[in-house]
Amino acid sequence: MHFHAVRHLERVLNPTTIQRQFRTARKRINHEDVTFHSLRATHATIFMVQGGTLRETMDELGHVDVDVAVRCYQRVVPRHRRDVVERLALEYLPAEDSAGIKAQIAQKEEEIDQLRQTVAGLRKNWKSSKTTEGNETRPDRHTHKTEKPKY
Repeated sequence: MHFHAVRHLERVLNPTTIQRQFRTARKRINHEDVTFHSLRATHATIFMVQGGTLRETMDELGHVDVDVAVRCYQRVVPRHRRDVVERLALEYLPAEDSAGIKAQIAQKEEEIDQLRQTVAGLRKNWKSSKTTEGNETRPDRHTHKTEKPKY
């Protein structure tokens, strides 16, 4: 797994730089208990919840042993399970219970509101990043090239 420098996509961050930045971030958010492996596990779980297959997740993380991948990264996510059950119910069960339908509508409207808040936050971050782009011309000294420069 490689982490590319933001300003220079042809460069890969040095592992020491990643470790230092990770330690700093943990301290900043006051979560010394978070490990790099827990982030990998979270990434793998979210990757699968969003539709990635187990094989794709293994490739993403560099695993070749299915048993390790299943044991370490395939988690039961209650919200995902609930969403799958709801989709199955909508697909296969008769829709005669108006109270149940109203409850589902309310739940979906709440999810839509949460998504709108997420989109608004992303737009805010995107706009603020656009205003800071190009302000720094100095190359990132904590990276090393993965390819020879093309002259």
